[in-house]
Amino acid sequence: MAALKKKLPLFIFMAGRIEESTNAKGVKDTWRKQEHTYLNGLVMIDFDHVDNPTGLFNEWKTTHPEWFNFLPSIQGGDGGGSAFIYLVHITPSGHGLRVVAKADAALGNLADNAHAFAEAVGLTLDEACKDSSRGSFVCTKEDIIYMNPEIFEYDDKNFDDEFG
Repeated sequence: MAALKKKLPLFIFMAGRIEESTNAKGVKDTWRKQEHTYLNGLVMIDFDHVDNPTGLFNEWKTTHPEWFNFLPSIQGGDGGGSAFIYLVHITPSGHGLRVVAKADAALGNLADNAHAFAEAVGLTLDEACKDSSRGSFVCTKEDIIYMNPEIFEYDDKNFDDEFG
């Protein structure tokens, strides 16, 4: 199973500019290591063991429609437009949700932002996703519940200056 997973394509949502480097064996390639990336200002929050991912998303859209528009921070920080959600998709297991949102420097680093969002929605996050070079397996079109196409152009260089 591990060998199969290594062949799957993935997105890296929280970091940009994965640089080419040479590993200890002298092999030149692009490596997923934090020292070869910069923070782009997006945070990925992963929730496992969600019974009804689509239902949960619909609940968020109903109770917090402002999360899908520019607004002040999730929990009242002064980030100005920082709780804008760019992507929500069902994870490959079919029982999880992955959220990619604009991070708020007023809340702190990536882990702080992930915890703030998890607290806001009352869920436990997957702690493994706080690494900026953490990959996310490409999902199917059918698993994407919400996507703002600007996700592929977003880049907040100030976030890396503060937390990179």
